[in-house]
Amino acid sequence: SEAPVNQLGLAGFSAMRALSTRNRTPELASSPYGLDRDGFVIAEGAGILVLEREADANARGARCEAYLLDAGSTADAHHMVSPEPHGTQARAAMQQALQRSGLAVADLSFIQAHATGTAMGDLAEAQAIGGLLGEANAALAVTAPKGQFGHMLGGAGAVETIMAIRSLASGQVPVSANSQPQDPAVQLHLVKGKPTRLTQPVQQRYVLKNAFGFGGHNISLVLQGA
Repeated sequence: SEAPVNQLGLAGFSAMRALSTRNRTPELASSPYGLDRDGFVIAEGAGILVLEREADANARGARCEAYLLDAGSTADAHHMVSPEPHGTQARAAMQQALQRSGLAVADLSFIQAHATGTAMGDLAEAQAIGGLLGEANAALAVTAPKGQFGHMLGGAGAVETIMAIRSLASGQVPVSANSQPQDPAVQLHLVKGKPTRLTQPVQQRYVLKNAFGFGGHNISLVLQGA
């Protein structure tokens, strides 16, 4: 959870030049991967997930919403707040998650990006994802939820993971709101215009979900539909 909308929090992020400053309505201000992005919109929110062994869930009659196959974790060791510009360690986190889960990039149904709408952060992650996909998988759908939610900081990972799980269950990958016009330097297949429909059976749907933090803390999860 996160409730950061206070003067101290806003002053800190403002001093870092991380916040969007455009005089636009709140729902249009955050533009992940957009050509005119200029920072993120700070938000409040909370999400709850229960992680347990499948046998324990079955024993108490719980409904399994998804499977967490594995995760990857790296650190940029580059700067206190700025990401490493080439996304080297972000890509390593994604590769770790895939290797540990036993999946290949071609197995993924879509990627949920961290993409906050900052100039440097989005470009670094885009390079990391593009390097992971390569030409063979360049058409894989990528969605960036912070254009809809804003950036909930400590609450973002949980809320966005719930969103990814619901996408696996429903077969609908939501659009990356406010990403048009897309930055031409971002060579990713963003979901725009209308949601992408997943055609695989639910238990053959996999998502790679990124959650990155200031100072280059990189986490990637691989989730499977249930």
